[in-house]
Amino acid sequence: MPTAVLCGCAESSPRVCTGERSFPKPVFRGDAIRVGSEVLEARGSKSRPENGIVIFEHRVHNPRDEPVMTCKRGALMLRPPAPPG
Repeated sequence: MPTAVLCGCAESSPRVCTGERSFPKPVFRGDAIRVGSEVLEARGSKSRPENGIVIFEHRVHNPRDEPVMTCKRGALMLRPPAPPG
């Protein structure tokens, strides 16, 4: 599977890939992988007030619970509209 897909960099939304990736262990044919994501940071965009920047960390583990890939990436997200009044 291409690295860009595992790191979420193949999404259609604008994104900022930080390039922080590691592949500490190999994945073998037949391995069932487990994927988890965590939001590390969320902040407003100074130049685009209707958007915010979210930093994610994605982790992939093999069946032995060993990490096989970690990736940090940022994404430009649409902020929810402000409540009226």
